[in-house]
Amino acid sequence: MSQEKTLGKYRFYILGENTLGTPKYFVSFLYGDVMKINYLLALFIFPFLQSNPSNTGTEGSVIEINRPNYSSDEGIGRIWFVKEGLSGNGGNWDKAFGNLQDALKVAKKDDEIWVAAGKYLPTQDNDRKARFHIKDGITVLGGFSGTETNPNQRNHRKNLTILSGDIGAETPLDNSFTVVYFSNVSSSTVLDGFVIADGEAKGGLSILGDPYDCGGGIFIEGNGQSSNPVIKNCRLVNNYAFYGGGIFSYPSNKGSCGPTIINTEFEMNMADLDGGAIYNYGLDGHSFPTIKNSRFIRNQANYGAVIFTKYSDCVDTPEMINCQFKYNVAYTRGPVYYDQFLTESSCNTKITASIYSENKSSLGLPEKEGKKAIRKRASYRSGNQ
Repeated sequence: MSQEKTLGKYRFYILGENTLGTPKYFVSFLYGDVMKINYLLALFIFPFLQSNPSNTGTEGSVIEINRPNYSSDEGIGRIWFVKEGLSGNGGNWDKAFGNLQDALKVAKKDDEIWVAAGKYLPTQDNDRKARFHIKDGITVLGGFSGTETNPNQRNHRKNLTILSGDIGAETPLDNSFTVVYFSNVSSSTVLDGFVIADGEAKGGLSILGDPYDCGGGIFIEGNGQSSNPVIKNCRLVNNYAFYGGGIFSYPSNKGSCGPTIINTEFEMNMADLDGGAIYNYGLDGHSFPTIKNSRFIRNQANYGAVIFTKYSDCVDTPEMINCQFKYNVAYTRGPVYYDQFLTESSCNTKITASIYSENKSSLGLPEKEGKKAIRKRASYRSGNQ
């Protein structure tokens, strides 16, 4: 049976001694996953526990000491801080970066980025190609007020943390093509607690798979590899594209995309062609998002107002569990989903334990009363708060 002691914000499990006589440690953040601690860190921790028996506390207790500044090479990573209006080095809330892009430039695998409430743009000029590129193994957390010491203390509904493509004038036609971009990332890559808004992937040529025409909110690419980011507690709103207004999932060169989307809301995202909220591309690879506990409201497209999937075969299909679909409109067919195959197939998007309400296919008339389609805007704040 392992012996447990706690120290600072970590819980340590002493699993015995190795050949060097030092304990083998595994450390778990009280809010996170279990990760192995290296030998040098074990040398520091174990003598501290032995020499300070009165400070080790009972099992499950927490002793407040400063967290060491681990490097990503040690498998734990460090925390970078971002707070609108500041211009520091990102080391803590008082010295936070003022722009998320600054943190993304320095963050490495296993690092976390904590972002306080505010509105963040991918660029300060009019470069429509600028986007927030989240690299593999980085966790980006929003919803902080700017004083927290633990992610469990944040409130993403109260402290709106907005990633916006609204970089230009009042018209959306000069907005960023895509707000957030993932390429060949593992499931340890997390975006949690953000509003993703105002992307405008309409470069003019309507090329399927082109990031300037697809995925106004988020573009996920698996180029010859897998790309499986986790997106949770987010809200995608007012994003537009030719294909995939909210998200475009794009495996290429026999790659795959398997994003996991949890507790996320899609509202007023629009595709001029297909996939109002999500376009799931599967002609040159496999794309199979898993979507749980999410809401889709007033999304619009020609085919597949919520999700459009284009397959070459039937290896993997999207799965949607415990979702809500309300007031979504397809100009032609598929107010919730539309699956298109190159060959005959019986595969369909799998939807279970979900609720439908007033979703319409209106053959060119997206409004229930038969009016012409117009672009509307929703509030950044969720309607269920």
